Amino acid sequence: MAFENGNKIGKQFSSNNQPVKNGRKPALYKQLKEITGRKVEYELSKEDYFKMIRFLMEQSKPTLEAILKDANENPQTNTPIWMCNIILAIMTDTKYGRTCTIDGLFDCHAISLLSFCRYL
Repeated sequence: MAFENGNKIGKQFSSNNQPVKNGRKPALYKQLKEITGRKVEYELSKEDYFKMIRFLMEQSKPTLEAILKDANENPQTNTPIWMCNIILAIMTDTKYGRTCTIDGLFDCHAISLLSFCRYL
């Protein structure tokens, strides 16, 4: 049903009738700052991110397994969780002989590629 001129259904907003939660929602980074107590910033540029993915893709399977093993057994290591996720994606794709997840890391349409891979 489209809005029609002269529609009187519902209450009109005014200075006396305001929504309970008015204003914008706080940005995600502000919410994270409140939770962690630290300033949240990017620590990695997009170019560096793609270089790291390329580096991981060029490694042998034993090297990738060693990185994962070290990250799982030693919580004090500084291995970022996104690197572990990418290593697992690479290893899963190679196990099943596909490249959908790896392609999705570089493609701006990753969601459509990943949903397409489910049907293979």
